[in-house]
Amino acid sequence: MLPMDASPQCAGMMAVAASQYAHAILASRGEWATNEKTLLDRAGLRGVDAIIAGMTPDPSTLAAAVAHLRRLGHERLDAD
Repeated sequence: MLPMDASPQCAGMMAVAASQYAHAILASRGEWATNEKTLLDRAGLRGVDAIIAGMTPDPSTLAAAVAHLRRLGHERLDAD
C-alpha cells in the first residue's frame, strides 16, 4: 500500500527512470553522455517534464504517468 501522497516518491523514481531510458537511447546510438544537463534533450525525452508536472496525488494519475513515461521511453528506444 502506498502512503497517502506518494507523488513525491513517484516523481523522483520517474526522474531516475527517464535518465536511465535516456542513457539507453544514447547507448543504442553509440553515444555516451558525460554531461547529464542535456541528457533528456539529446535522447528526445524532454516531454517527461510535462508528464511529471501533471501528476497529482491520485493513485490512478500516478499509474497513468508511469505508463506514459514507459511508452515514451520505449517509443524513443524503438525509433533509434
